[in-house]
Amino acid sequence: MAAARQSRIVAEVDFDKNGRQQGFLRLFHSVHSSAYGFIPIPIVVLKNGDGPTALLVSGTHGDEYEGQVALCNLVKSLDPASIHGRVIILPAANFPAALAGRRTSPIDEGNLNRLFPGNPDGSVTQQIAYHIEHELVPMADLCAICTPAVHRSCMCHRHCSAIGAGTAARAPVWRR
Repeated sequence: MAAARQSRIVAEVDFDKNGRQQGFLRLFHSVHSSAYGFIPIPIVVLKNGDGPTALLVSGTHGDEYEGQVALCNLVKSLDPASIHGRVIILPAANFPAALAGRRTSPIDEGNLNRLFPGNPDGSVTQQIAYHIEHELVPMADLCAICTPAVHRSCMCHRHCSAIGAGTAARAPVWRR
């Protein structure tokens, strides 16, 4: 089996640094009006020492606001001193769709929830899926997706289950 290739998305945050960091995942995207442009995907990392890592994702569909609002509120209220380990929060994973208030990306019509495991050289949405699947999920001990459609399509449940393979410490936790 071939080794996974590295994502072309670049993180502005240092995942190993203690404290709170807010920044973007930069998905470089050249268009006619901006040859050196990028799509900024918001990311927040809170870390306090060593310990487990939780990956919290919302906004796989841009028109599902509940999870996006919940994770943004969590970002505002969570103090790094109150955690042991690391929390990675991706409040609007399909940022182009979230900006447009659409289920799918207006750039490539990509439905992020249906494009895993992604493609590092594919469309914008395929590249986002690839980065989440191959860069963020492997860092996590616990993954959760905040979406009203959790009963139908659970990207993090599916992928983190493969990582956790039956261990309680790595089993996804869902709240409805």
